[in-house]
Amino acid sequence: MVSYGSEEVAEKAIMILKDVFTNLGPRLLANQVIICYLFSILCTDCQLCFIPLIVMIKDIFAYIALLEIC
Repeated sequence: MVSYGSEEVAEKAIMILKDVFTNLGPRLLANQVIICYLFSILCTDCQLCFIPLIVMIKDIFAYIALLEIC
């Protein structure tokens, strides 16, 4: 989200992360590193799912552009 989204989306994602980690209760604060690790894994998994879709959409637009030239 932060890497591929607009600046506004990236800022909101960062603010959410800051809010989550500054408002953790005592029990969750002890697990902050684990929560961060799991969150990064989740984000990576989501990006890996969307990369083929982004490549496919890029190829479709390139094909459409090629058809318009011919």
